[in-house]
Amino acid sequence: MRAEILRLIKADPKLVVAGKVNKPALGSLLRKRWPTLKYKQCGASTLTAFLEKYCADALVQPVKAKKTAPAKPQEVVQVSTREEYIAAVRLLFLSGHIGRTVTENKSAGKSLQEVGQDLKSAIDGFSKTEANFPRLRVALHEALVDSVYQLVVQAGQAQYLVINSQHIKPGMGPVPLVEEAKTPSLQE
Repeated sequence: MRAEILRLIKADPKLVVAGKVNKPALGSLLRKRWPTLKYKQCGASTLTAFLEKYCADALVQPVKAKKTAPAKPQEVVQVSTREEYIAAVRLLFLSGHIGRTVTENKSAGKSLQEVGQDLKSAIDGFSKTEANFPRLRVALHEALVDSVYQLVVQAGQAQYLVINSQHIKPGMGPVPLVEEAKTPSLQE
């Protein structure tokens, strides 16, 4: 039987993948060739055990590709004014992919840098600078007012996060709108 199986393998190039015997293809061929053959009758409990006993060649079990959900197309919003820019930012948070990601990330939120990159790729034709916002956090303060999203800073860290207010943890506080300027001392 071994000689017959090895002859079948040599005769059919589809049975060898990268120098190893393609187990499912060989099993299918053996079932067609000898439909009454039972592996247990030959002292093997599985096809793999049978092939190891009668072929002693390296076997390969092709890996099935994982099914992945198709990527949702990212929203791209066309804007040309400051008001449209703020409305687009708000929309991307309240009903768009940025808000979904922030909420899914829970207390990790999304860093200000990541939000900025997302906004650049999602808003076409106009930037925060063109909308006359010197800093992204100023635009976010205006766009996210009265929403569930807040710009926060973790105590003791310099990184700003946009977070869903349901996921704020102790030690997270609001980000100041502008940097506090150092005032010169009156005493000299």
